[in-house]
Amino acid sequence: MGNRSGQATLMGVLLLGIAMAVFTWIASASLEDRKKDAVRFAQKLAIKAYERRLDQAFRSPKYAREYFLNENSVDGSSLTDLVKAKLKVPELQQTQLTNLRVADLDDEKKTLFGRSNTFPGIQKHRIPDFSPCDADMPEEPCNITSQVRGTLTTHDGVGFIELTVAFESAISKLNPANPENQIRLSFPVNIFGVQIQGQKILCRRGYKALLVSQSPGDFLCMLDE
Repeated sequence: MGNRSGQATLMGVLLLGIAMAVFTWIASASLEDRKKDAVRFAQKLAIKAYERRLDQAFRSPKYAREYFLNENSVDGSSLTDLVKAKLKVPELQQTQLTNLRVADLDDEKKTLFGRSNTFPGIQKHRIPDFSPCDADMPEEPCNITSQVRGTLTTHDGVGFIELTVAFESAISKLNPANPENQIRLSFPVNIFGVQIQGQKILCRRGYKALLVSQSPGDFLCMLDE
């Protein structure tokens, strides 16, 4: 009788131990999932925040001209020269743009997203804030990559670029095809002809005023050639 009672007690202890182990595993797994969900949520917030910042940046003639159009090239020619050539063609033109770079808003000569000289072809970022990685940083926290592509559309002297910045990471489960993991924006290339002097908005030499009803404003300039 005592032997059976002892076995029952031992079995009860074993079952309790197994139950506690399973509970602990479930709790820790749930906590780990919550941590991953929190990181992914922070990443999505960062994407939206940068989308708003970039949208504002591309409303600046200086940023669009000096830190994007002049800093990118297509087949060995500057993007600025390509845009000018396309604007001179009256017919509707569409050109695909790849391997682009977007300059840092705070330090405009550095790459924020896209092509990088440090990491050829792509720009790597830390998680969860997407800040660019340094050359001497370890690989582990730098698993998010960004690539920038776009479409240049011109017609009768007026043009627009639609940009997509896509983020990818197997570790962080960022699928670049998912719209939630992308920054998308559009800006008029004719903004490169605009010059701001104090409270005045003018057209640079070689450009003439163009009134349109498109964001980022009604005043743009087109080539006067």
